[in-house]
Amino acid sequence: MVTDTQVRRLMKLMKTEKTLARAAAKAGMDEKTARKYRDLGRVPSVSSACAERVASVSWAFKAFGLVGVSLAYFF
Repeated sequence: MVTDTQVRRLMKLMKTEKTLARAAAKAGMDEKTARKYRDLGRVPSVSSACAERVASVSWAFKAFGLVGVSLAYFF
Protein backbone atom coordinates (compact mmCIF):
# COMPACT_ATOMS: atom_id res chain seq x y z
CA MET A 1 0.00 0.00 0.00
CA VAL A 2 1.39 3.38 -1.02
CA THR A 3 0.92 6.36 1.29
CA ASP A 4 0.25 9.99 0.43
CA THR A 5 3.70 10.87 1.79
CA GLN A 6 5.37 8.44 -0.62
CA VAL A 7 3.50 9.91 -3.59
CA ARG A 8 4.33 13.48 -2.54
CA ARG A 9 7.98 12.48 -2.20
CA LEU A 10 7.85 10.83 -5.63
CA MET A 11 6.51 14.02 -7.22
CA LYS A 12 9.30 16.03 -5.61
CA LEU A 13 12.00 13.54 -6.62
CA MET A 14 10.80 13.40 -10.23
CA LYS A 15 11.97 17.00 -10.61
CA THR A 16 15.56 16.14 -9.64
CA GLU A 17 16.13 12.50 -10.62
CA LYS A 18 16.97 11.52 -14.19
CA THR A 19 14.62 8.54 -14.37
CA LEU A 20 11.25 7.59 -12.96
CA ALA A 21 12.75 4.29 -11.78
CA ARG A 22 15.28 6.07 -9.57
CA ALA A 23 12.69 8.48 -8.15
CA ALA A 24 10.35 5.54 -7.45
CA ALA A 25 13.09 3.59 -5.68
CA LYS A 26 13.95 6.56 -3.47
CA ALA A 27 10.25 7.07 -2.68
CA GLY A 28 9.92 3.40 -1.75
CA MET A 29 7.63 2.11 -4.49
CA ASP A 30 7.69 0.11 -7.69
CA GLU A 31 8.22 1.90 -11.00
CA LYS A 32 4.83 0.74 -12.30
CA THR A 33 3.11 2.16 -9.21
CA ALA A 34 5.04 5.41 -9.60
CA ARG A 35 3.89 5.66 -13.21
CA LYS A 36 0.30 5.18 -12.10
CA TYR A 37 0.41 8.04 -9.60
CA ARG A 38 2.40 10.25 -11.96
CA ASP A 39 -0.33 9.83 -14.57
CA LEU A 40 -3.17 10.24 -12.05
CA GLY A 41 -1.67 13.39 -10.59
CA ARG A 42 -3.25 12.84 -7.18
CA VAL A 43 -2.48 11.10 -3.91
CA PRO A 44 -4.07 7.76 -2.92
CA SER A 45 -6.31 9.24 -0.22
CA VAL A 46 -8.39 11.08 -2.80
CA SER A 47 -11.32 8.79 -3.38
CA SER A 48 -12.38 7.73 -6.84
CA ALA A 49 -15.87 9.08 -6.12
CA CYS A 50 -14.40 12.54 -5.60
CA ALA A 51 -12.41 12.26 -8.82
CA GLU A 52 -15.53 11.19 -10.71
CA ARG A 53 -17.44 14.16 -9.28
CA VAL A 54 -14.76 16.59 -10.42
CA ALA A 55 -14.74 14.96 -13.87
CA SER A 56 -18.51 15.31 -14.20
CA VAL A 57 -18.42 18.93 -13.09
CA SER A 58 -15.56 19.59 -15.53
CA TRP A 59 -17.68 18.15 -18.34
CA ALA A 60 -20.59 20.40 -17.39
CA PHE A 61 -18.32 23.45 -17.37
CA LYS A 62 -17.14 22.64 -20.89
CA ALA A 63 -20.71 22.04 -22.08
CA PHE A 64 -21.88 25.43 -20.80
CA GLY A 65 -18.80 27.35 -21.88
CA LEU A 66 -17.42 28.00 -18.39
CA VAL A 67 -13.94 26.69 -19.14
CA GLY A 68 -12.11 29.63 -17.52
CA VAL A 69 -14.00 29.32 -14.19
CA SER A 70 -12.11 27.59 -11.37
CA LEU A 71 -13.64 24.46 -9.83
CA ALA A 72 -12.28 25.60 -6.44
CA TYR A 73 -15.35 27.78 -5.97
CA PHE A 74 -17.59 24.72 -5.92
CA PHE A 75 -15.67 22.36 -3.61
